[in-house]
Amino acid sequence: MGSRRRRGKAAASYFAGYKTHIGIYPVPRGTAAFNKMLSAYRTGKGTLQFALDRPMPYALVSKIVKARIKENAAKAAAKGQKRK
Repeated sequence: MGSRRRRGKAAASYFAGYKTHIGIYPVPRGTAAFNKMLSAYRTGKGTLQFALDRPMPYALVSKIVKARIKENAAKAAAKGQKRK
């Protein structure tokens, strides 16, 4: 399973190709508008599947990765606050 890291930090997202789809993991929890964008695709607990017979929604993938980067940064900041 491949992953995408940012500046050597924790992976923002993971992806894998299967026989009928490409999966992205984990999918961040978002606003109602974000969830509406995801509703056009098959989802599971923390996963999103893009069928191979449909165009890849690169703009959506970009939004997912950016949201995960923000989530990771917030977690790191909260962890840093606990240590002080």
